[in-house]
Amino acid sequence: MLLRFFLPIYRFLIRKIYNFKYRFQKFVLKKSYNVTHAIHEQNILFSHFKLDRNDGLNLINKVVTKLFKTSYQETKGMFSEHLVLFSSIAKNNKNIKNILEIGTYDGKTSLILSELFPTAQITTIDLPKNSKDFKNSYLRNFDSNAFVINRNKILKKSKRIKFIPCNSLELLNWKNNQFDFIWIDGAHSLPIITSDIINSIRLVKSKGWILIDDVFLDNRQINNIYESIGAKLTLDELSKSKTIKDFKLFKKRVGLEFSLPMVKKYIAVIKF
Repeated sequence: MLLRFFLPIYRFLIRKIYNFKYRFQKFVLKKSYNVTHAIHEQNILFSHFKLDRNDGLNLINKVVTKLFKTSYQETKGMFSEHLVLFSSIAKNNKNIKNILEIGTYDGKTSLILSELFPTAQITTIDLPKNSKDFKNSYLRNFDSNAFVINRNKILKKSKRIKFIPCNSLELLNWKNNQFDFIWIDGAHSLPIITSDIINSIRLVKSKGWILIDDVFLDNRQINNIYESIGAKLTLDELSKSKTIKDFKLFKKRVGLEFSLPMVKKYIAVIKF
């Protein structure tokens, strides 16, 4: 009984503390943050891989306008620099024929990939719909059946998208060197993220690409499916061992509100 009484109060206080911390960090950073400089740094990272960010922005804007009747803006929903990276890579790499997406979610990224890479086969995996972890993550617990129906409608818009319901740990059994491009956006926590990265290194072809979503750099004591430093720890160890030689971290979004220490995250790009 006491727990039921105090839990809403606890949650209310946590939200208040979070909002205060967010506003304070935004106030402090606003004085020194230069979005033009942030974009310049992002452009340099794109250039490292011989990519053009402006070309990517133009292409992704056309694609999301065609598919979803909206323009690309990083403040809209799940839109972020990962889509700009996809588009930039698509402009310069016409030989990408097989793509793996780990973490289908609502199917929109799969559809975008099918539009950006018009000759590629997209294989996308996510947990089976009856899995407890599937139902209890990413706000699917309200009506997971409706979520699955809507997702499947989106996936069916392209005949080149193949959905496989499975735990990403099962990738251990998949044949080596299958994919030209792999997008890792499943559970971000240890040990799953380490498994996904290592399996992807085995599955990617020579001269292929691996991109990883939501890489956190700080030492916060958090390790859940949404926030974890697991990807960064894994990438650092793989780099030390020279298993991977060329990887960079891109800001996921470049705006001030996304660059605060408490919310800042990155996209990792590995080129083989």
